[in-house]
Amino acid sequence: MNKKAAIGESIQMVYRLVIVLIIAVVIMGNSALVYDFYINTRNSEAKILTQSILDCIVKDSKIDIDGFSNSFNYKNKVLEYCGIKNLDRFYVKLSFFSGNNNILILEQGDSGKLWTKTILENQKGSILKYTPGYYKSNYVYTGIYNGQEARISIEVEVLINEETK
Repeated sequence: MNKKAAIGESIQMVYRLVIVLIIAVVIMGNSALVYDFYINTRNSEAKILTQSILDCIVKDSKIDIDGFSNSFNYKNKVLEYCGIKNLDRFYVKLSFFSGNNNILILEQGDSGKLWTKTILENQKGSILKYTPGYYKSNYVYTGIYNGQEARISIEVEVLINEETK
C-alpha cells in the first residue's frame, strides 16, 4: 500500500467537503431570500394581554367595583395600573356591567386605531401583514357593587397595532 497516495487522497477529500459546504450554504441562503415568511402573532398577543389585565384587576375570582369607582386613580390608565409597558401599541377598553347597566368603563390607548382594523378586514394580499391584533370577549365574575355582592360582566376589547421601530 502506498501511504503517500493515501495522504494525497485525504487532502483532496477536505477540498471536496469545503466545496460541498459552500454550495449548500449558497443554496440555503438563496432559498431563505426567496421564501420569505411572515407570522402575525398580534391576535395571540391580544388574547394574552386580555388575560394579563384580568389577572391584574380580578383578585381571587372577585372584583371590587366600589373600590375602582371611588379610589381608582388609573381610570384612563388601566395598562399602567397593571404595569404593562410599550403603551403606544395598545388600545384596551374594559366595560363593567351589572345586569344591563353599564356601571364603569376603564380604557387606555387611542380608540382611533380601531379604524385600521375595519379598513384592513376587507383587503387582500401582502397588506394584511399590517392588520392589527384584535380580541373582544365577555367574562362574568362575582363582585362588590353598591356595597352588595353582584354578578359583574366585563366586556374586554383589546387592539394591538404594528410594532413601532
